[in-house]
Amino acid sequence: MEIYVNTKKAGVSPGFHFDMERRLGRLYRKASHAIRRISLTVTDVNGPKGGIDKLCKLRVSMSGKPAIVVVARQDTSEKAFVEAFKRVNQTLFRQLKKQQRIKPKPLLT
Repeated sequence: MEIYVNTKKAGVSPGFHFDMERRLGRLYRKASHAIRRISLTVTDVNGPKGGIDKLCKLRVSMSGKPAIVVVARQDTSEKAFVEAFKRVNQTLFRQLKKQQRIKPKPLLT
């Protein structure tokens, strides 16, 4: 399993960078059977101008399923990450629940 966190262009503090990695690791531990890779990119779209310009892109690659990609845009990196993380978490576990409900039918002989 791989977790990539790229925050070089967003000016994220080392403490928050560690917190993001910790949360993503916890998400992986809960669904390790389904997740292959998690990648997170946080960027500052307008640079130091200010405004709602922090962009967080969170991508979860899954085994045998299409990847989940969420993009959130907020005025701070922290808010953008929290929004993207919540949406990915909801989508991932909704898909996993749906997968558990659909059981393969036995072959008729």
